[in-house]
Amino acid sequence: MKLFTLLVVSSLLSSVISVVAQGAAERTNQIPGVSISFLGFTNTGPPQARTATLSPVTNQSIFGPRLSTLAAPTNILVRSPGGPAAMFELSNASPQTVIGNVQSLEYRTPVGWRAVTVPTTGTAALIPPKSAVTSIIPVNATNTQWRITVFCVEQATGVARMIERGKEFGNQVLTGAKTENFSGRKYMVTNSESMK
Repeated sequence: MKLFTLLVVSSLLSSVISVVAQGAAERTNQIPGVSISFLGFTNTGPPQARTATLSPVTNQSIFGPRLSTLAAPTNILVRSPGGPAAMFELSNASPQTVIGNVQSLEYRTPVGWRAVTVPTTGTAALIPPKSAVTSIIPVNATNTQWRITVFCVEQATGVARMIERGKEFGNQVLTGAKTENFSGRKYMVTNSESMK
C-alpha cells in the first residue's frame, strides 16, 4: 500500500513539475496571441428592433434541480442600429481561448486619430485557439480609415489553469451552470493600418 501511495504521489509531482515548466516556457513568449485586421465596410440595413423571449431553465446540481431566477418567460427588446459598419477580423494564434473587448474606436483625420463612442453591441468576442472571428461595429462614415483597440485576456496555463478548471467544475456541480474563467495573460492590441 505504501509503495502504491508513493507511486501515485511521485506521478502527481512529475505532472505538476512538467506543467510548471511548460507554464514558465510559455511566459517567456510575450508576443500577443491576437491580431486585428480591418476587412472593409458593410451595410447592415435599416435599424431594427426585435423581440426575444428568455425562458426559465432548470439546471441540475448536486443538490437537485435548481430553478432559473426567471419566474416566467420574459420578453426583451434587441435593437440593432443598422446602416454602415466596419468589419474587423480578430485572429487568435495562441493555443489558449481568448476573450476580447473593444476599448476604443477611432477614425483618421488630417491631424491624427479621433476617438468616438464605442457602441454597446458587437464589442466583445470569444476567440477559440488557432481561429478567427469577425467583429462588425456600426460606424457613421465609410470614407475614412477606422481602427479599434481590444483588451484581451487569455485563459491561464499550467497550474493556474488546473485550479481554474477545478473552480469551473465545482461551480457546475453546485449550480448546474457551465462557466469559463479567464485569468491568464492580459494585453491590448490595435489593428494595423486600414485600407486607404
